[in-house]
Amino acid sequence: MIFVVVILFLGALFRRISGIAYPIIVFIISLLSAIGIMAVLKLPMTNISTILPSFILVVSISDAVHILALFYPQYQKSQDKEEAIIAAMGHAGLPILMTSLTTAGGLVSFMAAKIAPIADLGIVVPTAVFLSLCYTVFLIPSLLSIFPVKLKDNKEKKKKILDTVFNKIAWISCNRQGLIITMFCLIVIVAVIGIVGLRFEHNALKWFPEDSVIRLATEKIDREMGGTVSFDMIIDTGKADGLYNLDFIHALEEAVHKFSVYTSDDLFVGKVLALTTVLKETNRALHENRQEYYTLPESRELIAQELFLFQLSGSDDLDELVDRQFSKTRFTMHVPYRDTSKCKIFLAEVESDLKERFPDCKITTTGVNALFVEILNNVMTTMARSYTIALILISLLMIVMLGKLRMGLLSMIPNLFPIIMIIGLMGWLEIPLDFGTVLIGSITIGLIVDDTIHFLHNFGKYYDQYADPTIATAKTLKTVGRAMLVTSLVLIGGFLCNLLSELAVNKYSGILIASTIFVALITDFLLAPAVLSLVYKKNNAMTLKQEGTK
Repeated sequence: MIFVVVILFLGALFRRISGIAYPIIVFIISLLSAIGIMAVLKLPMTNISTILPSFILVVSISDAVHILALFYPQYQKSQDKEEAIIAAMGHAGLPILMTSLTTAGGLVSFMAAKIAPIADLGIVVPTAVFLSLCYTVFLIPSLLSIFPVKLKDNKEKKKKILDTVFNKIAWISCNRQGLIITMFCLIVIVAVIGIVGLRFEHNALKWFPEDSVIRLATEKIDREMGGTVSFDMIIDTGKADGLYNLDFIHALEEAVHKFSVYTSDDLFVGKVLALTTVLKETNRALHENRQEYYTLPESRELIAQELFLFQLSGSDDLDELVDRQFSKTRFTMHVPYRDTSKCKIFLAEVESDLKERFPDCKITTTGVNALFVEILNNVMTTMARSYTIALILISLLMIVMLGKLRMGLLSMIPNLFPIIMIIGLMGWLEIPLDFGTVLIGSITIGLIVDDTIHFLHNFGKYYDQYADPTIATAKTLKTVGRAMLVTSLVLIGGFLCNLLSELAVNKYSGILIASTIFVALITDFLLAPAVLSLVYKKNNAMTLKQEGTK
């Protein structure tokens, strides 16, 4: 659906077959190349690598649109393809190269992650960015020069209206810096308040609608049957027949009693299965099933004998609880499907309690669900750390790429503001930072860096030429600003399609990515020039009007 809407938006904005076909060709080839590289390196497709198509869509469409949005007006004006291609590549070529190198360089930091699928992203994503760069820079100019491009009717009136808007934006942002910066600071304060309420949690059940069959069925089992999730602890005595020890059995029964009534917030233990359950049932069976004998045997010998008799009954239940040497036993708890962070706290509490009760035993948390909880929590913390490192690397690379220390340092402001805004929005909308939402960070980083580099590179070029921040901003907006606007509209329209999904995580990703694109655009149009104009002062008497910023 996103793919279809992106095509529709490209068609509506460019009104040319080439404006639709060329970006889509670059996207498809880049995606196929990335998947091919994964196959060559034998990297599996995982839940984490599913962000690859969205990331490549953002990078490839953005780069292609930047070139086309500059090419078409120039071609319309000069009616010379070669001149128009040279002009478009002259404006957008170097920023696209800088954008690709900084994005790829920052995301290489993922390779240091301890989670294998995240480390794989550090290989695949930078490679995909580089491939998209090559296809964009070499393929699109070639296609434009080979195939005919139809000239449109003169739309100078519409162009003048947009130029007037850009001139006003440039004047306001460069002459009302205090007002602009104050407004953005207030927005940051509101965002920080939202960040305070941000929750780290992962509960995939809440991704489904409240009337979803799978959600209703799971909640009913949790409510009436004690839980759909089981956690296992292995208690190893370290010696054969260690489970016959009477003190051990009594300590195990105390643990069963404690966790059978465990409750914390909305997490509770619905059922506990342990060796003591088998012992009590066997003891009752040996006494004519009289309920008063549903107790533990009173000596080591009785424990050994009753377990031996249970084995002779032909039941396999004991094999699921103990090993053949009776040195290890399994302690199983059934809990409802809840947030993984709460489950992690619960497991840590259980493990601590068992280690205290059995100081001479080895306690091991095991099972698929425990592994799942650990992986998800590690994914969220690892991704958050990787994004921080990536942003630092990107900022350093931008200083090098732009060749200006002050401008490179100032680039951190338009880079960080959208991130703070989106995290604050998550807090206000009560969208948790979970496995689904944490993955979109790589997409948003690519978007933010792309717009910022295009703006700063052209601003620096025009400022060196005119020595006036207002003129530099106006010139920048009327060249790359158009491409940034077109790119943003295309991607916003595409990602808002996620709102049609039934899964909450898809809706969240659509809202957050579209919001990031919008905020990044506004930040580069208003905040970036306001901050730059405070540092890069007007050094001559030229005015916007005298320089003819049309």
